[in-house]
Amino acid sequence: MTHIHFITLFSIGTLCPTIFAWAQEKEEFTLVKKEGAVCLYERWMTYPLSDPPVKSREVKGVFYYNNTVTAGLRLVRDDKRAQLWQSSIAEFKVFPSRDTLTWHEYSYHDIPWPMSDQDHFMEYKVAGNHAGNMLKISFESRVNKTLAPE
Repeated sequence: MTHIHFITLFSIGTLCPTIFAWAQEKEEFTLVKKEGAVCLYERWMTYPLSDPPVKSREVKGVFYYNNTVTAGLRLVRDDKRAQLWQSSIAEFKVFPSRDTLTWHEYSYHDIPWPMSDQDHFMEYKVAGNHAGNMLKISFESRVNKTLAPE
């Protein structure tokens, strides 16, 4: 069985570079939700060198599927099939780059009340392919006034 790891960092308060999230690899993630083959984990961390300290929630999603790593990567990057693996998505657009292991994505999520709708522009990076059956994809928010104006 093949699986994909998605890791992101949700910042509360001041916007800080997400690269610091990898500094606390020792701390374990806690399972917060499991639905079918999808597991959602979280852990809380403090950004190193933040003054005053900034707490953030790092989220890791893991899902399993019966296919190749390449097929999973194609699914994640496919504009037309985004609704198969993301719920409440109203708009999804992938912007490929010359580097096949990096791409950008804009999405708009129609979130039920009492929350407000959300959109984001993200940069995705394939971080590793271990033993041919696992793919680790990290992503973080980016600003692009041309492709995703405020």
